[in-house]
Amino acid sequence: MAWRNLLLPRPITKNGWDKTAQQGGDNVQWMSMYEVDSFVLSDMWKRLQDVLSYASNETAWYPYDVAVNYLKSHDHTRIHPDSAPHEVEFTLLLYLSEGFAPGDYGETNWVLAREDDGVHSYIGPGGDMFESIGAVAPKFGRLAVFRNNIEHSAHPPSLQYLGGRFTFAVKVSRNKRLNLVKRTYERMEQLHNMSPTMQNYNRQLLMGLHDDTDKSKLSTEDLEKVFKKVVNQVQNDRADEHYNLIQQITRNI
Repeated sequence: MAWRNLLLPRPITKNGWDKTAQQGGDNVQWMSMYEVDSFVLSDMWKRLQDVLSYASNETAWYPYDVAVNYLKSHDHTRIHPDSAPHEVEFTLLLYLSEGFAPGDYGETNWVLAREDDGVHSYIGPGGDMFESIGAVAPKFGRLAVFRNNIEHSAHPPSLQYLGGRFTFAVKVSRNKRLNLVKRTYERMEQLHNMSPTMQNYNRQLLMGLHDDTDKSKLSTEDLEKVFKKVVNQVQNDRADEHYNLIQQITRNI
């Protein structure tokens, strides 16, 4: 109850609707993002570190995505993994809504892609078939911990459930170096234009060429400097976009 009271009174960010047919992102429309580097200083993170240590026998985990998600009955979620097949990561999912009955849905489902049967592959994008391998009901206060390269989705609550499904999601990398790799290439997706050098660096990060200090010439400190540079560039792009929008509005008045 204390965690819910702390987490929920925050402004919600509205995400754009994903119009593509392919499975990919979760397509959750409403969420509230938390600043990762501030979250790691909280007592809440220390509690979750204990859970991860128990689940994995490792202690160097570092969060790269921290958010409260809100799911309504009319939302259309997507099947997706949170990480690439080669990445060793976990997602921790804390359910924060009370009163869910078995018929109210809202569960988290894990699935496996079905082999091509010679029919559904001809449907085109979005025609993939999946088989459910497990699910967790959204009981208030329950914490689900899972390897997040397994494809999964959130089932929207039923129409008879008044309100929505609140969950607190924390996605973690195996250590701070891998965390910087992940956060950098994800943040680079928001850049409007990347130089050839940055494009090459982005490919290297995606291929895992800088994951290991024994194979990369870049130190963890070097990776952190590049990450901060990318963050600043994204912020500048957003500022330019906002300025251009204001200019366009004022010209039309």
